[in-house]
Amino acid sequence: MSEHAVEMEPGSTLERFTQGVQASMERATTLSELLRQLSTQMREALRDPQFLPGERWSYTDPHQLFQIHAGPSAPGNDTGPHDHGEHWVVYGVRRGALETTRYERLDDGSDADYAELRSVNQFVLGPGDVDAIEPWGIHNQKNATDQTAFDFVLRGNPNPTYLRNKFDLETRRVTRIGGPAA
Repeated sequence: MSEHAVEMEPGSTLERFTQGVQASMERATTLSELLRQLSTQMREALRDPQFLPGERWSYTDPHQLFQIHAGPSAPGNDTGPHDHGEHWVVYGVRRGALETTRYERLDDGSDADYAELRSVNQFVLGPGDVDAIEPWGIHNQKNATDQTAFDFVLRGNPNPTYLRNKFDLETRRVTRIGGPAA
């Protein structure tokens, strides 16, 4: 099943949601205020059964302020610890459940290839639940159930070359993904 760009239906919950995201990005004066507003908007939108137009799709704001991805997470799918670099992300679950773990770095970050992480919070996102991740926030999501989950991901600044990191808990190795072309 491939991802497709969604067509915006006039008056749809998705159109109202994207308009709300744009307005929040213009109004919010702090990152925490923005993430609170976006989380509230996503919770409200997820209550509408017509909100998500299909199982796997994407939408990019015409002003390149944000991007939305929606899709399935198969049983056993595990993202591994990662961050989204300098970009914030808001996750929502439409159906199913995702275990989420948040981490903190114990090292000083001076070695870009090495990170000591400690789990600081673990919780389950179920239908209608939302989780906002600040820039450089290290987290992991896993579908630990035997049912496919469907999630909805809102990410700020959809630059396709943005730098992000994956973390190996055993070797403490950091792998950089993306970033500007060399």
